Amino acid sequence: MGNSEIVNLKTQGREAPFGMDAAHPAFSWQMRSSAVGAAQTAYQITVWDEENHVVWDSGEVESAASNEVLYEGETLEPSAVYSWQVKVTDQTGSVLESGIASFVTGLMSESFDAWDGAQWIGAPSLPLDAASSRRFISPRM
Repeated sequence: MGNSEIVNLKTQGREAPFGMDAAHPAFSWQMRSSAVGAAQTAYQITVWDEENHVVWDSGEVESAASNEVLYEGETLEPSAVYSWQVKVTDQTGSVLESGIASFVTGLMSESFDAWDGAQWIGAPSLPLDAASSRRFISPRM
């Protein structure tokens, strides 16, 4: 079949997004091949969590789709790391396996309760001295 590989693995249109809040993220990839007429005839996406528990296995899907393929697995947990991989079958029946991609979910909620346990990042106090106080005084006209 020539040299073929699966490249440009993206989740929600980005490589390895961090803080993604989509409950059903969209996956995309490209098949790059030096063979004339190379084409995808099927795919299989597998997604797993940090404990290597598979949260979604699409099974083999006969389709040329490789863009905006929606996640249909278990409910994604907030603030969690997930990895995924796609296997593509080409027109000759050969199976190509991608590398591993990842994404990190955000809070997955617009509620203030999602921030429970969050802590302010910064200094515990902010001393004002003569040098820094000039930054807070309006200039005279």
